[in-house]
Amino acid sequence: MRNSSLLLILCFMQSYSTIRLIGQTDKEHHKTLAFDCVARSWKEDATVAWQECAFAQAVLGSYSFVFGGLIGDHKTTSRRCSVLHNGKWTDVAEMPTSRCFARAAVVGNTIFVIGGRGDDNVYLHCNEAYSVAANRWTVKAELPESLRMPAIAAVAALCVGRIFIFDSQAAVFVYDPTSDAYEALDVQVPEGGLPIGACAAVFSDSIFLLGG
Repeated sequence: MRNSSLLLILCFMQSYSTIRLIGQTDKEHHKTLAFDCVARSWKEDATVAWQECAFAQAVLGSYSFVFGGLIGDHKTTSRRCSVLHNGKWTDVAEMPTSRCFARAAVVGNTIFVIGGRGDDNVYLHCNEAYSVAANRWTVKAELPESLRMPAIAAVAALCVGRIFIFDSQAAVFVYDPTSDAYEALDVQVPEGGLPIGACAAVFSDSIFLLGG
C-alpha cells in the first residue's frame, strides 16, 4: 500500500480489539487490513473500488465509517460516505458538504464530521452530524470564527458526550452536541500547535494526540 494514502481506524469490539488500516493499492482501489491485537496477526478485510483518499474516519461498534475525501485527481473533493461491516463496504447517505481532510468523532449513535477542506483549498467551518440509525445528516452550528482558517488537526469524544477540537494553531475548543454550542478552553497544546494530519485517541478520561 502507498504510505501517502494510509489512514488509521482504531476499533474495539466486545472481548477483542482490532486495528484497521485503509490504504490505496492503485488509483481506483483501496485495501483494508485488520490487525487482531490479541492474536497479533494481520488479515485482509475488504477491497473496494474507490477514488477517494484523505477521508475522515470513525468507528461505532463493529461498524467502520469513512467520509468524503479527495477524488483521484487530488483536486476534487467528495461527499461520498461508506461503512464497513462483516467484511463488506456499503455506501450510505452522502454528506451535505463536499470536503477532504475533515475529522470525525462519535457521540452515542451519532457521528460528527467537523471541518475539512473544500475544492477551493479553503478550510471549512462546517459541522455535520450523521445519524447511523436514520442514515440521515443534520447540519450543526458552524465552528467558531477563530477556528475557521486553521486546519482542524484532531478531534476526540470523551464519555461525557462532548467533543474536543484541536486546531493546528494550538487552540482547543469543546463542542457540546446537546446545546449545539462551542466553548474555548484555556489550554495550550504543547510546542505551539499540532501538525495537520495529527490524530487523537481516547483512553479512560484522557486524550492522546499522535503524529501528524
